[in-house]
Parts: sequence; structure tokens; C-alpha cells
Amino acid sequence: MRSPILLLGLAALAAPLSAQAVRVGVAGAAVRVREVTQDQTAHGIGPALSATYDRGRFTGTLQLVRARLTPDDSAHGTYTLTQADLRVAWHVQPALDVEVGLSRRFVSPEFATEDVGALSFGVHSSANLSSAVGVWARLAWVPVAKYNAGGSTGEAYETGLGVWVAPRGPRLRATADFSLQRLDRRAHDAALPIQATIARIGVEYRL
Repeated sequence: MRSPILLLGLAALAAPLSAQAVRVGVAGAAVRVREVTQDQTAHGIGPALSATYDRGRFTGTLQLVRARLTPDDSAHGTYTLTQADLRVAWHVQPALDVEVGLSRRFVSPEFATEDVGALSFGVHSSANLSSAVGVWARLAWVPVAKYNAGGSTGEAYETGLGVWVAPRGPRLRATADFSLQRLDRRAHDAALPIQATIARIGVEYRL
């Protein structure tokens, strides 16, 4: 029996060139990371980049964010956060996708807060309100997360909302989105949940 993954890959390769599209984006991002139980919060701003590739019923998206974060507690120093998110979605219905995602968050200096790597499975829905306005939403379950200081994950999820506006045609559009990741981390029999949010405002161009 042929592998379902192989069949899906062949279907993507068979998509006509007219069904392909590449979009690149640049944005400003506001990032907030909170270690909930310890009530340690840090926030900051920085640049964000994105690239999206559509082919047939598949979409791949890569997002990068880099920000300098300042903790609310002056006893802790500032640190640099870099986050990469990669998601692959399969369009099962006109307004519904299923997706798998990988995210990786690095901090410098090390242990300023947790480095996190996560695997997610979820759904993505989008709708065009008009030819010039669209909205989307996503919700994902995070069954696997790894931390540089160790620990395990109980309930964990990601969610996001976004909007785009293209008043001058489909090639160039303004974008805004908000994402949240909640990880119920446990270490040494203690609850140490982590919550991170990213808000972006920028532009996106279709090549």
C-alpha cells in the first residue's frame, strides 16, 4: 500500500504552476513572555519576517521574530529573544485547513528565560470579507514541548487571529496578527507555566 504521505507529496508536485504563490512580509513585533507562577514578565519590540508558499492544497509558512526584552523586575537583566515558527497546512475545505507546526524560541544570555521547542497540531480557518479584506484564526494543540532547563508539559495550546487589507490590489497588503502560546510546564513537582504573546503589524508582498 502506498504511503499517504507519499501520495500527498505527489499531489502537491502535480499542482499546476498557476496554483502556486509566494508571499514575503516584514513587520514590527511586540513580544511579551510571562512565567505565570513566578509572575516574571518581560516585554519588548523588534523586527519580524515571514514567507509563505502556496501550491495546490498545501501552504507552508515560516515566521521569524527577534526582540530585545526587558523584565518588569529590575533585578533581572534584559535579554534577546529569537523565535522561529514553521507550519505546513493542507486545505481540506474552502475555509478550513489542518496544520502541523514546529516552533523554536531561543534566548540570549542562556537561562534568562526558558528556551522552548514545540510541536503542534491544529486547524486554521480564513475568510475573505471582500476582495480587499480577509481574516483568519487558528487553534492548535501542543503535545510535545522541550525546555533547556528540563521539565514536562501538561495542557498546552496555541491560538492566533489575523487580518489583512489590500486596497490597491492583491499583490501588496497590510497585515496585523496576534498569537498566544500557553505551556503548562512542570518541573521538580512544581507548576511553572509559560505564556508568550506576539503582536505584529506589517506589510506583505506577493511575488
